[in-house]
Amino acid sequence: MKAVIFRYYGKYGHFLIGEANHCAPTYPFPPRTALLGFIGAILGLAKDTSQIKLKDAKIAIGGKVPKKHWHNAKFRKDPPSALPYTVKNRDEGTNLWEKATMVNQEWLIQPDYLVYAILPNEFHHEFTNRIKNRKWYFCTCLGLSEMIAQVEYITEEDCNKLPYGRYEISSVVDKKKAKFLLKEGINVQRIRMPYSVNPNRIFVHKDYLIEREGKSLLVETGEIWQVNGKVIMFL
Repeated sequence: MKAVIFRYYGKYGHFLIGEANHCAPTYPFPPRTALLGFIGAILGLAKDTSQIKLKDAKIAIGGKVPKKHWHNAKFRKDPPSALPYTVKNRDEGTNLWEKATMVNQEWLIQPDYLVYAILPNEFHHEFTNRIKNRKWYFCTCLGLSEMIAQVEYITEEDCNKLPYGRYEISSVVDKKKAKFLLKEGINVQRIRMPYSVNPNRIFVHKDYLIEREGKSLLVETGEIWQVNGKVIMFL
C-alpha cells in the first residue's frame, strides 16, 4: 500500500489537553483525533464524521517539539454587551452586562510536523490529489480555527511492513507496541494523548514516546513500517 507524506506547519498551534482545568495547556504534537479532523476538513467531511469514516486510517507523525508561549486570552460569553455610545475612563470599570473570562492559553510557536497517512481506499486518492493541488473544502488549522495551517505535499511512496527487530524510529512511538532502548544524546518525553473518540465524545487514550529534538528513537518492535527511506510507527 502507499502512504502520502506531507508537511503540516504554521505560525502558531494549540491542541488542547482536555483534562486541564482553568488554564489551557497544549499537546506538543497533534493527537490522532486532531489529525483525523484536519484530514476531514480537507475532504469536506461533516463535523465529527471524520472520526467514524476515517477510523481505520494509519497515521504517523514526526518532528521537533515546538517552543511554547503562554498567552492570556479573553473569551467572551453569551451575550456580549453592546458597544457604548461614549468613551469611558478606564477607572470607571466595564459594563456589567458583559461577561468574559480571562484564560491562560499555551501556544506552540512555529509548529512543523511531517505526517505519513494511509487512508481508507474511498478517501486516499482524493486526499492525495487535494493536498497535491492545494484544494480543500474547509480552512486548515493547527488545533484552533484562528491558527491557520500550511500544508505542503512531499511525496507518495510504497509503505512496507518490516519484521520484528531493533530499529531507529523517525516518528512518535506507541509505547505499548515497542520496547524502548536507551541511547546517548536523546531527550525522550512520555505523553498520553487521545487516539480515538466516539459520537458520544468518549475518548480512548494511548501512551506515546517522543524525542523532543526530532531525533530517532531506538526501539525493538514488530509494529514497524518503512516508507521513503524512513522507519515509522503508526499512532
